[in-house]
Formats: sequence, C-alpha cells, structure tokens
Amino acid sequence: MANKLYDIGHNENRVMPTKPLLIIKDQTVWEAESVEDAITIVLEEKYLLLDEKEKWNERVQLARMEVLMGVGRNQNLQVMHSKLGVIRLNYTREQDEEIGSFKGIKTNIMIDNDKVFLLSLVRIGVLVILENANSSILQEKIQENISQNKFIALHEKYDIDELIRKNL
Repeated sequence: MANKLYDIGHNENRVMPTKPLLIIKDQTVWEAESVEDAITIVLEEKYLLLDEKEKWNERVQLARMEVLMGVGRNQNLQVMHSKLGVIRLNYTREQDEEIGSFKGIKTNIMIDNDKVFLLSLVRIGVLVILENANSSILQEKIQENISQNKFIALHEKYDIDELIRKNL
C-alpha cells in the first residue's frame, strides 16, 4: 500500500522515504514499494482486489477522464491499447466527437498494464515519479555508485516513450 508522506506547501513534519518509489500527485508526495502500490495513488486501494478485466476497465475510465481534463491543460490526448488501438470515449456514437480545437498528433495514454499506465500519466504531467537509484522497478537499471537516498526523476533521466515501449 502507498503511504502519504506530506503535502507540498504545508508546514508539517516531513517523513523520510523508506520505499523505492516517490510519487507526486496534486501537490502530495507519496511513497510506494511497487507498481501495484503506486497505482493505488491514482486508483483506489480496492483496485488491488479486482480481477484483470475490472482493472483494465478502471484504467480505461481514468484515462478517459484524463483525456477530458487534458483539454483544460491544452493537451491533445487519446486512450490507446497496443493491440486494440484507440479506445473511444463513447461507443454509443458512430465515432467520437473531437474534444477541443486540436489539430495534429495526439498523445497516447496507454492502458495495457499498470506500469505503462503510470508511465503514461508521467508523460502527460499528471504524476511525477522518482525512483531510488538502487531500484529498478520502473527505470531500466540500477544506477551504480549512487547514494542509497538518491532518487532519480524518471522524466528527467529517461525517454518516457521508450520506457513505455519496453514495458508493453
């Protein structure tokens, strides 16, 4: 389970992280032991109790919501699965209506699995994920000769699109 460490901007006692992942969402810093723990920050803890089909549906619903919220952030987003293609926002119509006045290439929110979903949320700026240099949960390899307490911001060290491709 993910632990809330502190809210950014509040004068509260800051707890030193003990887990390998730090996740920043909505000005709150969380720590997580695994991808499964981290996903509960954006999808409730009940997510861990769901079967794979229900988990897929939860990821789709949150991704659809992020597509809509992306308009306010001036982002042209779409929900995508590597094998199924674009997951439409509304299947009751022949085709999705365009949201916003965007032209050009859309950024994909990948929903294939928890790891690529989290990385997609990093790519669109919903989350910031930092990983302990001595961990390889999301980063490609353990960073050599770096302090135990050093965290690596994934979006600064890696090409997030490449990490997503490697985890599909």
